[in-house]
Amino acid sequence: GRATISNGTVRFGTGAVATVSGRGDAIAVTGTAVLTAEGDGHALTISGTNNQATISNSTVTLTTSGSGTVTGDGNLVIETGSGQVTVLGSGNSLSVSGGSNYATLSDSVVSVAASGWLNFTGSGNQVSVADAGQARTSTGNNRFQLGAGATVWAQGGGQTVTASGSGNRVELYGIGNQVTMDLGTV
Repeated sequence: GRATISNGTVRFGTGAVATVSGRGDAIAVTGTAVLTAEGDGHALTISGTNNQATISNSTVTLTTSGSGTVTGDGNLVIETGSGQVTVLGSGNSLSVSGGSNYATLSDSVVSVAASGWLNFTGSGNQVSVADAGQARTSTGNNRFQLGAGATVWAQGGGQTVTASGSGNRVELYGIGNQVTMDLGTV
């Protein structure tokens, strides 16, 4: 289906293949769907698994246990717990809260909320982990900024970690890693 609308609300269910044209729409996808959103400033909420969205300069929220692939530039992608997302494109950001989140992305800005948990693959990411948050990766060349009590576990060389506060835990495997830390365990 196709909808042309601006500043409106559109909902799609399982099996939908849809294009939305316009700006600033609230779009909800439940189940498994393929969505193309033309224009920008949309707020897309994904519930369900294996969704595909092509969208740019918008906010994409995966609800608890939501999963999918987001293709486009300049998006803010939000995982709220037990999500799994692949983010393709440039200038994207990922914000994570809750536990058991998974992501594949590169050259992005990533923030893990206090007590949040993220396991990701990809390189060139700027990852900030708030107090008591955790980040894990099996790929190299990422930069981490840790709050107090945060944990990072990373394979692959070229990781840079700056940890402030106390009680941090850092485990790095590979060559060319750098760590700057106050009161923590390496």
